[in-house]
Amino acid sequence: MSFYLYKSDLFVLLSHYEGFGNSHIEAIATGLPSVVSKNVPSIEVARKCTLVCNTDAENIYNQIRKIIVNPKLYDTLSNNTNSLLQQFDINNYLLKLYGIYRELLN
Repeated sequence: MSFYLYKSDLFVLLSHYEGFGNSHIEAIATGLPSVVSKNVPSIEVARKCTLVCNTDAENIYNQIRKIIVNPKLYDTLSNNTNSLLQQFDINNYLLKLYGIYRELLN
């Protein structure tokens, strides 16, 4: 899936129900701004690089259009993916996990 994400300009996930939204996080990892439905839980950690929509066609269209016609918004959302990625970086995760284990063992 990553290959297609790197070739894309925007990620859209319009689920009526969704688990955490790993595909949303994968898209963010490639620097893609996103439009996702309010039903995707990953928006809680990705609001700075995502526009949220309802699942009706007009609202979806309006959110996608906002990003397409506004290069500054596109760049802002895309640049915000970098700060989010640090939260999901495996090295940061391992350091936090190590800290938890160390605290528990002391």
